[in-house]
Amino acid sequence: MKAMNNNIVMLIGAGGMIPWGAPTTNKLTEIIRTDRSFKTYTGQPAGDWFYNKLAGLYHKDTQSINFETILNSIEYLTTFTSSKYRDSISMYKNIMPAFLEEKESLMELLLFDRIYEKRNDYWYIERNKYKSVGIWNDYDYFFDNLYKHYINCIVNNVEKYALKSCNDILDKQWNSFIGFINSITRIYTTNYDALIPKISDKHFFEGFSMIDNQLKFDNKKVLKESNVDCYYNLHGSIHFDFDFPYSVTYNPDKAVYNFGNGSSGIDDVDQDKRKLIKSNLVSGYNKSSRILNTPYAQFYHSFYTDCINTDKIIIIGYSFGDNHVNSALRTAFGLNDNLKINIIDCMVYDEDVSIKTEYDWITIEGKGDAFINEDFGVHKIITKKEQRERIKIYRKGVEQFLKHEEWFNML
Repeated sequence: MKAMNNNIVMLIGAGGMIPWGAPTTNKLTEIIRTDRSFKTYTGQPAGDWFYNKLAGLYHKDTQSINFETILNSIEYLTTFTSSKYRDSISMYKNIMPAFLEEKESLMELLLFDRIYEKRNDYWYIERNKYKSVGIWNDYDYFFDNLYKHYINCIVNNVEKYALKSCNDILDKQWNSFIGFINSITRIYTTNYDALIPKISDKHFFEGFSMIDNQLKFDNKKVLKESNVDCYYNLHGSIHFDFDFPYSVTYNPDKAVYNFGNGSSGIDDVDQDKRKLIKSNLVSGYNKSSRILNTPYAQFYHSFYTDCINTDKIIIIGYSFGDNHVNSALRTAFGLNDNLKINIIDCMVYDEDVSIKTEYDWITIEGKGDAFINEDFGVHKIITKKEQRERIKIYRKGVEQFLKHEEWFNML
């Protein structure tokens, strides 16, 4: 199958923004584990409590536990308690409470009288540095507050680097790279920031147009216009907010906390009737359900279509951990024999990344084999042996890629 246009598709993951100061997955996990706004009756931070409970279950694979795993657990408990205790609300029902009871250990979190202040029959925590405030009167509302508080923790730490770049050298190198690409550039990111449009000389359409003096989601342009330079947040943004009825607004100069004020109040549910807590960030492991909503569904549809219709995809700092993203890449790879993928990631551990070697660029076959392993994730998009030669990997990370102008060595 021959591609229909000459657009370049670029996918940027968490590793792609680390040189600009973006927090790593491990850092965000640490922030949630050490935050003390919510805690057990023994004083253990709630995030650390969740981490240790998960570590007991996944003791052979603790490296897979991160902030998204913790958020996923909280969302499940929100659903569990909503199904069990909110008898009058049928939309949140699922089958789990019919078979399970709360473990006694869960009460370490739920003995509210021993942990929090009570005011007018509600438990309460003060507004803090993450601009969160907690007010609840039952178990499910507690977990809802806990989830939203951790989302605000993430927003706060993304905001620190996302609103303004502090690295003029990197910005200049980035613009040299983008200037080298002599075609429409379709950028998609799994990150929560909009730093790339801010530092780029090229103008990127971000999915929003000025309507009634507000930047509102432009459904038609996202779905119909594929020949514009774009930058789309596949998993949400700290700059998104939601307004009734289900419209999405965008403020590139401000991070949005306590999102969704003025919305309908109706939470989303997945196919199993599990409650999905409203958020401007798509996190946890319910992404496949969340991306059915605006604007994520339209961004994902655009990404899928662009992958199928291009001959070149550039992947920067993406860990191949999202099945829906991998599915688009795998489908495109299988349909288009002309498609080539360049991957830029950090795969160097015990050597000086500043020293150039013959192994800076590697392929899946040949001398570079030793650097490819299951953790890197390329195997998640390759289905046939003959596809391997169409993937080329720069293994020293985006900072060295930009510094040494490695774009001249791409496929």
